Amino acid sequence: MKKLALLTLLCALFFTSRATITPVALTGYNADIISNGTTSPLSSISSFMLNGFDSAGYALVSQDYNYSGYTPSYYLPTGGLVTSALTGGLTFQLANYSSNNALRFHNTGDNGTLSFVVPQNAGALYICGLSGSGISNFDVVVNFSDATTQTFSSLSFPDWYASGGSVSGIGRVSTSNGHTEGTSSAPSLFEIALNIDPLNYSKTITGITVTKTSSTGFLAILAASAEDICSGAPVAGAVTALSLTSCSEFTSNLSLPGSTASAGIVYQWQSSADNITWSSISGATSATYSADVTDTIYYRAYITCTVSGLSDTSSSVELLTTTPSAVIAALPFNESFESWIGACYTYDRPGVNWLNNPVSGNNSWRRDDQGSDASWTSSGGGLYSPVSTAGAHSARFHSYYAGAGTVGNLDLHIDLSAPGTKQIAFDYENSTSDAFGTDQLFVQLSVDGGVTFTTLGTYDEVD
Repeated sequence: MKKLALLTLLCALFFTSRATITPVALTGYNADIISNGTTSPLSSISSFMLNGFDSAGYALVSQDYNYSGYTPSYYLPTGGLVTSALTGGLTFQLANYSSNNALRFHNTGDNGTLSFVVPQNAGALYICGLSGSGISNFDVVVNFSDATTQTFSSLSFPDWYASGGSVSGIGRVSTSNGHTEGTSSAPSLFEIALNIDPLNYSKTITGITVTKTSSTGFLAILAASAEDICSGAPVAGAVTALSLTSCSEFTSNLSLPGSTASAGIVYQWQSSADNITWSSISGATSATYSADVTDTIYYRAYITCTVSGLSDTSSSVELLTTTPSAVIAALPFNESFESWIGACYTYDRPGVNWLNNPVSGNNSWRRDDQGSDASWTSSGGGLYSPVSTAGAHSARFHSYYAGAGTVGNLDLHIDLSAPGTKQIAFDYENSTSDAFGTDQLFVQLSVDGGVTFTTLGTYDEVD
């Protein structure tokens, strides 16, 4: 179906503005779990980790690692800035590879605090880390400068060789022999989002306290980043719609690519029949909205920054259903059904003088070899011979799958007002070999714009 193929392409263009997320400088790391430089991997990491970060003899490895002739194909980059593959605009800044760069725990109840070098407000925190030798469960407490806290419980990082990593293919090194290993998908770093309660937006975050709650795994927290909070007057921008019009009912995805996108923004989508009087749409409170369009209608978004209390309204967009029109043909007229054109679909009418109803489905007319454009069932089925008597093609109704009683109309709009007798001649094939054996072809005439029709002839099936 050509329309579906177009929709799939457009979905790749459907986006919204992203919030600003900035790495946070931290203190309080208790272990160096990254091998780097030219020293042996075991001497490069914290001395108490005699069996590596994961107690199985492995540590993370940096880009500049070069020991005993081994250099990594997969590694943590020089400088320590890594980019999330899961969250747009999210980066993490890892600590120095030559000093403590992880908050590492193994035992149930182990805990420690990573303090913000510069305390700040945030709408959300993202923490980056991993677990070796199995899954690690943990809790995080966000600490505020007024001595209040917000707790996030039952968090977990999977084993560093699990799928779904935020930063994948970072490599590791054996602390026993210096060999490096890894693939493009593992080992990985993982991320967790901690959404700050809006009641805490005005509070300054001083750090996070992490407590390991499982006996399994070796937990390491490596970095944190903070999402900004809206302030002042937000900008709603303009609504972007993936589809603006269609010949029938359709769904269009709406977004606000130029709008302010920060924590604390509240969205309310609205609709209007005349672009003057607006009504809020129940439940339409996300940054995007999927609109079901049955008639001409306008949409816009009203956004509010909860911190400042200020609001803005986007420009509106008009979505509408349209009815194809036909050009009146003059006599004499001839049609061989060779080159079909599009009104609603790519090939849904023989020319500008024709209209086809319905525009898709097994009861929609098409050129004999273009049934896929109407999403026919097995468009290659129900074939007939000869295909044509003039040229190479004919107009075809997919009665083989349409079902008993199904009607499809292919209308020619032509001027018959000139005096004199008019003659219609056509060739047709209506075989008894189809699925029902009761197909009929009706030739009808309307002189009042299609309000009423007079049957000129009925053509039953023939062998």
